[in-house]
Amino acid sequence: MIGQISTGTCFGGLFGYLLHPDKKPRIIGGNCAGDVATELTPEFENCAAQRRSTQKPCKHFMIGFAPTDGEVDDRTKAEIATAVVKGLGYTYNQYVVIDHHRDDPGHDWPHDHDHVHIVANAIAIDGTRTSNSWEMLRFQEILRQLELAYNLTHIASSQPNSRRSPAHGQIRRYKKGMLDYEAGERDTPPFPIVSDRLQDLIDDASADQPTLTEFVRRLQKQGVSVRSRITNDGTIQGISYSYAGVCFPGTRLRVSSFPKLLQHRSIQYQPERDLPTLRRANQGERMELDDHQPQGKIPMTRRKSESLEL
Repeated sequence: MIGQISTGTCFGGLFGYLLHPDKKPRIIGGNCAGDVATELTPEFENCAAQRRSTQKPCKHFMIGFAPTDGEVDDRTKAEIATAVVKGLGYTYNQYVVIDHHRDDPGHDWPHDHDHVHIVANAIAIDGTRTSNSWEMLRFQEILRQLELAYNLTHIASSQPNSRRSPAHGQIRRYKKGMLDYEAGERDTPPFPIVSDRLQDLIDDASADQPTLTEFVRRLQKQGVSVRSRITNDGTIQGISYSYAGVCFPGTRLRVSSFPKLLQHRSIQYQPERDLPTLRRANQGERMELDDHQPQGKIPMTRRKSESLEL
């Protein structure tokens, strides 16, 4: 199983979305009296009003089963959802378990797996706020235990440092391309989802803890443009990457912002050596290094970048 968590302010908007008739929703579990959005919304809001200092009391948990699990019965779904709610500490909280049909409007193709949504109130019935400390990590651990208990397909945990999910538009284009390829409407399969491919290139370029100049050169060689925001005093405020016509801020990729390149990937940064590289990269120049040159004296030959501009 895979799990996602979001936290928001509006119960009405979430219930209106999850219980829209087009989605063929079914409430299969929970502890609330209402069964439509107009009943559930005030029920949850009245409880949350006990603690107005909590600005985001609306918890939304999604559980997706693996395609290999087939059609999971309602009883199993409800038991798993309840185990998640209780395991995360929402023992005395309102919650509702909603099942969606695989043919879910808003998507361009039917889901190939079952999935359920859980709406929970962060405010318990006694007015206390349920702690969300390390919630995603605890959620993943609970799912791993439930996979074993119910003999479900094991899916690797999504730890906090794992890759961000590709945007819906990227997935849609990739799947449409695959359908066209399989139908013979295009000669070649679609290019892999851009963010995944770019992430692989960044991982490869930083694997041996290179200098920042070498890191930029390696990415340019693979067709990635690297741009950075540099202040007048030489401070680097951010870094971004452009690949296959799409630009990604470093903060939107796994361990790829400038601070994390240094702290977690151990890329070596020396301003006197690497700032000229970044400034030239900002101008679209391509860096070429002499592998036999000492690290402190890296020559750069300049030529207009063949990689994509931002």
